[in-house]
Amino acid sequence: TAKRMGAVVFATDVRMASKEQVESLGGKFLTVEGADNLETDGGYNLHIHSRLQPLAINQIHSWLLELKDESGAVTAASISVVGGMPEHDHGLPTQPQVTEEVEPGSYLIEGIRFHMPGKWQMQFSIQVNGIVTNALLEFHRHSLS
Repeated sequence: TAKRMGAVVFATDVRMASKEQVESLGGKFLTVEGADNLETDGGYNLHIHSRLQPLAINQIHSWLLELKDESGAVTAASISVVGGMPEHDHGLPTQPQVTEEVEPGSYLIEGIRFHMPGKWQMQFSIQVNGIVTNALLEFHRHSLS
């Protein structure tokens, strides 16, 4: 109905399976800029999807992190997240946490908040079977709406 009325529909969900449903209805599935194909130093692939688009100043939101290797979804991983602005030498104003594995290989990260525009980095430390690997997401926003 919204498409028929000329509306532009955006959606995100913690379940990647919903991406096809959103797009089949003419909507746009939201992801984090630059985070559609990250790789850890240990060979894992990460895909990150934000529940808030565009990223906004001072709005706490969640991300979905999909973790895969050459065999498919990586389950039972321990993931920590830290972030900050290297040019300003400070971290995030919040401490994001992985709160659950919502489906095999898909982890919900809650408590993300950016408080100013600029260059941001998010460091993901991933432990699987006692082995720790890391991935770095860098993105620059001239203006966070």
